[in-house]
Amino acid sequence: MLPSHNQISEFYDYDLLFEEIAGEEPRSVAWRFNQRPLDNYEFPGNEVPLEEYLDMVSLERGPSLPEKYEVRLDKLLLKRRSTLLGQMGASWSLDELAAMLSWSAGPRGEDRHMGSHHAGKQISMRTYPSGGAMYSIKLYMYIRGVEGLEDGVYYYAPLQQELYRFRSALPPEELEHLFPMTLYKTDARSLALEGASILLFFMADLTYSFKKYGRLAYKLALLEAGHIAQNVQLISTAMDKNTLPICGYFADKVEELLLLREHKYQHCVYGIVLG
Repeated sequence: MLPSHNQISEFYDYDLLFEEIAGEEPRSVAWRFNQRPLDNYEFPGNEVPLEEYLDMVSLERGPSLPEKYEVRLDKLLLKRRSTLLGQMGASWSLDELAAMLSWSAGPRGEDRHMGSHHAGKQISMRTYPSGGAMYSIKLYMYIRGVEGLEDGVYYYAPLQQELYRFRSALPPEELEHLFPMTLYKTDARSLALEGASILLFFMADLTYSFKKYGRLAYKLALLEAGHIAQNVQLISTAMDKNTLPICGYFADKVEELLLLREHKYQHCVYGIVLG
C-alpha cells in the first residue's frame, strides 16, 4: 500500500495549515496593535516595470464593447465554462485581445482621491476591485498565433493601454513544462497546449501593498486575481472564446519564463489558458 500524502509531505497536513490560518485571521482582540493597516506606505506608480523590451503595441478600446459581444448577464453567467485543453482552438485577433484585456483589467475612466494620509493622490480606478486600490496584480502572458501580434512573452500596461513584448517565441515543449498536466500527461483531455493562443499569468507584486497590509497583502492579491479572472472569463465567453483557469502550474518555471524569478516581492498566483 502506498503511503498517503500526509505521511510523506507536510503540504497535505491540515493541522499545519489550520495553525497558519488561525495565526493570521483578523481578530478583534488587539487588532489595532497587531493587524491594522499602516500609514507609512505609498501607492504604486504608473511606470512600465520593464527596463528593456523588443516592441510595444498600443491597444484601443471604444466607449463600449462592440455590439456583437453584448449578451445579457444572466445568459453570460450560465454560458461560462472552463474548457479542457483538448477542446480549445478558437482563433484570437489583436483587436479581440485588446478588448478582453482592457474591459477585464483596464481603467474605467474615473480617478479617486485616496485617504487623508494621501490627500491629493489620485488613483485611476479599474474595472475590478482591489484592496485599498493598491492594484497588486500584474498581467503577463505568452502569446502564440494571435493575428496582428508577434509570438512571445508580453506585459500588459493597463493605464497606458499598451502591450510590451520582452521575449521572443519559445519552443512548444518549453511551454508544456510550465504545467504538471502537460508535462506529466495527467489528464487525457488536456495533454497539450496546441489549441491555446494565450497563456495569461497573474503576478502578485507585494512591493507596495505589504507595507500597508502586512501578511494580509497576499490574501488581498489572491482575491484581486480572482476578480480579474472572472472578468476575463465572462468577456471571453461573450466573444465565443474558450478559457481554462489554472492553479496547476510550476511557479518557478512561470517566473523564469517571465524573467521574475529573482524578484522577491513578485509571485505567480493564478493563470488562465485562452484558446
